[in-house]
Amino acid sequence: MGALAGKNVIVTGASRGIGEAVAVQAAAEGANVVVNSSGSGGRDPGPLLAVAERIEALGGGRAVASVGPVEDIDYAAELVATCRDTFGSVDVLFAVAGVPAPRRTSILDIDPADWRRLLAVHLDGTFNCCRHAAPLMVAQGSGAIVTTSSDSWLGGYAGTAYPAAKGGIVSLTWAMAHDLGPRGVRCNAVAPGARTPMASGPGFEARIAKLVADGTLAPREAEAVLAMPGPEFVAPLYVFLGSDDAAGIEGRLFRARGGTVEVFALPRPEPLLQRPVEEGPWTHAALVEGLGRALGDAPG
Repeated sequence: MGALAGKNVIVTGASRGIGEAVAVQAAAEGANVVVNSSGSGGRDPGPLLAVAERIEALGGGRAVASVGPVEDIDYAAELVATCRDTFGSVDVLFAVAGVPAPRRTSILDIDPADWRRLLAVHLDGTFNCCRHAAPLMVAQGSGAIVTTSSDSWLGGYAGTAYPAAKGGIVSLTWAMAHDLGPRGVRCNAVAPGARTPMASGPGFEARIAKLVADGTLAPREAEAVLAMPGPEFVAPLYVFLGSDDAAGIEGRLFRARGGTVEVFALPRPEPLLQRPVEEGPWTHAALVEGLGRALGDAPG
């Protein structure tokens, strides 16, 4: 019996890269899969159909292709309904769909249209699918949602919109975990690193070189990024988090690349300064002195 035997799952962004690897891995573990992609901008469903045919040929779970943009909430409803109506339920949602950051990504020069596009596909697309899948999972008293973030959520690279969208997905996932966990639905996120069409080629290599030149990325880290193994190395973590074997694991952000799996510590505030309320609000001078000392920037 596979880890997802009897489960009916949706994988967005499944025509290539990480989404394709997750869909194939899920089917190999016994799941019936609805694979989704936007169809190369809505024009060419061929790559997605090929993934569905590949899954069917492997003899694991069944596969159905659904072409459409997850950033359209009405289409997201259709996508979730396809899984429910075809297979009888929606047990796992793997939200992987995304688009690469454009060439101009700094807050100084990003096109507002690019900002809206990145947030729409990554953040809105994740929300839309979760918004329609979660009520079905709650009604049946079980389910799992695995979203896709990125190391960029920390803001160190990829400009502004991409990190903002990926950071939003982290917060969305934590919020859903708190909301849905007591109702039997587990939510986790993965920040994957893999050699994919979005993370390879001359353009990607040029961006990495610029990060090294700017001092954002150490040369050794850049070498590791450029030598990352393929998405088949991160797909098993997605499948594990979607399986019943991950019961009790929720509200976590994992980092996976090659043979390494890490987990981000949940952020917690650290005390810096405290004074009796009776002394009144902080004065500017007290903050200059106190925070400077606490953060190691005090003169002298």
